[in-house]
Amino acid sequence: MNSLLMSPIEKILAEHTSNKDYDGSNAGVVHVVLDLETLGLAEDAAIISLGAVGLDKDYQIVGGFYRAIDFRSATFGRSIDKSTLEWWQQQPIEAWDGLAFETGCFVVKVFTDFACWLPEGVKLWGNGPEFDNRLLAHAYQQYKFEVPWKVWNNHSIRTLGLVGEEFLRHAGDVSDLKVKPVVKHHALQDALAEAIFLRNVMRNRPEVPND
Repeated sequence: MNSLLMSPIEKILAEHTSNKDYDGSNAGVVHVVLDLETLGLAEDAAIISLGAVGLDKDYQIVGGFYRAIDFRSATFGRSIDKSTLEWWQQQPIEAWDGLAFETGCFVVKVFTDFACWLPEGVKLWGNGPEFDNRLLAHAYQQYKFEVPWKVWNNHSIRTLGLVGEEFLRHAGDVSDLKVKPVVKHHALQDALAEAIFLRNVMRNRPEVPND
């Protein structure tokens, strides 16, 4: 990720690679890119960190949100997959720095904080939504909270990439619009990389001719 090409808010987000809480502005946010780190792939998998990046109507990145979650509360009533635990053990220390198994935020507070941060009517993007969006919605319902976004506002970064390959052929390889996260498997850094991809695709889409 080239810091010379980043806006001030993008630089702030990119520098947040620790497990500390982050509450950025949600003013003007229309789109939110969500990323979860979990202990499995099932719908009821334990969620151990939540990162989100907000974009305005012009796809400018304007804010973010991050929480690392306390292990005991994250796993209460949620499933843990052995193979995912083994996978985490193989990840670099930089990815572990974003987690806080003993000092993280209580999971119910994370969900409350995120619901307060998330603007009403927001479009929620996941990579893809059948994972991040679905798991988070399931967790909200399990803890008897209202899901803080509408089901029809679920959107897919993965599908965007497939469509982008078609309507961006005039601009070259769609992979040129992707960036690598500063730290892989850090929920805020993955969300930031995906938000930049969303911005780049939408800003390079071809003009639709008027009839």
